[in-house]
Amino acid sequence: MDHYSNNPARLTMTNQLDPQLKLIRELIEFPTVSRDSNLELINFISHYLESHGIESKLVHSDCGNKANLVATIGPNIGGGIVLSGHTDVVPVDGQDWHSDPFRLDHRDGRLYGRGTSDMKSVCAIALSLVPEMCELKQPIHLALSYDEEVGCLGTKSLIKLIKEEIPEPLGVIVGEPTEMRIVTAHKGITHFLTTVTGYEAHSSQQHRGVPAIMYAGRIINWLAERQSKNADLEDRKSGFEPGYTTLHCGLITGGTAANICARECTFETDIRTMPGESPEDYLEELQDYIKNTLEPQMKSIQQSTNIEISLKADVPGFKASDDDPMVQLVKQITGQNASEVVAYGAESGHFQEAGFSVVSKSGQILPSKHYQQVILNSSMTFKAYDCAIFENPPWLKSKRKYKMGLNPTSLDGWITPHPKTEILDHKKQSLVKKYNTVIALTKNSLAGQKAFAEFTGLDNVSAYPDSIANVASQIAEDVC
Repeated sequence: MDHYSNNPARLTMTNQLDPQLKLIRELIEFPTVSRDSNLELINFISHYLESHGIESKLVHSDCGNKANLVATIGPNIGGGIVLSGHTDVVPVDGQDWHSDPFRLDHRDGRLYGRGTSDMKSVCAIALSLVPEMCELKQPIHLALSYDEEVGCLGTKSLIKLIKEEIPEPLGVIVGEPTEMRIVTAHKGITHFLTTVTGYEAHSSQQHRGVPAIMYAGRIINWLAERQSKNADLEDRKSGFEPGYTTLHCGLITGGTAANICARECTFETDIRTMPGESPEDYLEELQDYIKNTLEPQMKSIQQSTNIEISLKADVPGFKASDDDPMVQLVKQITGQNASEVVAYGAESGHFQEAGFSVVSKSGQILPSKHYQQVILNSSMTFKAYDCAIFENPPWLKSKRKYKMGLNPTSLDGWITPHPKTEILDHKKQSLVKKYNTVIALTKNSLAGQKAFAEFTGLDNVSAYPDSIANVASQIAEDVC
């Protein structure tokens, strides 16, 4: 039992979340690390949808061990919304887990397990709402891909299937973890493997050999120097952190002994480009350095030496305008005016490149201290009608006078009032939204405690979950 279980409203909410928690638990138990098959999970989802009378369409990977899934809930007509998620997760190798990462562990008000945030919870929440989605007049299309974590390798065939099977939708919501903020841009990713083939010799006779590791080091240094140039020209108004294209080497292997010029060295690089920049430009610069500087030096000693680059993944950057149809829709649903950008990549770029209107929005990438709120927030991504933490916020009956003139969208107004809540006027409705946001995010700063008291008239901040630090100052500015 967690630290707020004695609150009747919290208990009611937990009971309401049982279907979501059950499905999250079931999806987590499938160990769909990108290097492994996802077919058992896909078959589970397909059977679940079939039990609700919904047909799934699959497209398999070339190896046959993985599959994408597309399913339409509601009438198969144009103007629907595609909910995009991925079924794979990152590895757990060498990590200090205190519980089985593929068994959902509910502990201290949190959910632990590989994929609870990225992004099986989003998939589970969407599935739990299928019975309600069946009543919609416009369709919801579930689009679940494989190998997103290793370069969105399944996304292109998923998009091809969507274009073949689905009348033109209004757009796509990508369920990447965004802390429930609207994300309208992300960087591109180009991931490639470089293989340097040298020529062995004793290290005391380097003039007779071509040390592959040494030449690999020169390429890696070129990457660092090129990134440094980008950093000098950082766009500090872009919203990205950092506001420039990065070039990074994360894996390297080679050599047989410390006193032998290595015959081979391989290393992996990713280039994370700002939207609008072309990764091909960087690759052309690098190839020019290799072909006109490094290889001539290598071949002057041994003709069989060379340097080869092979592309492993290419994810385009993504940038949507504020008047994009999906951006406008999600802003309308959530009450948020602001949008943000993220440095990581996702399938949004592929969808936009294919002509879809796209926005990204979902829960937190870190284990949540208040998992119920994350789940309800994620549900709001898929439900265009009201839900609430409290049917009757305690301060509604209070005679306390609240300061008005608030901007109802200056914070994430994720949760709208329950239909049964007595709303006296628009300003009070805005306060209900903000009150629920404050409850969801809570304390951890003096400003947050002051804002909490100002909104609610309650002094017992410690009775609620943690972490209002990131918005406390905004709340305080509005109400104090």
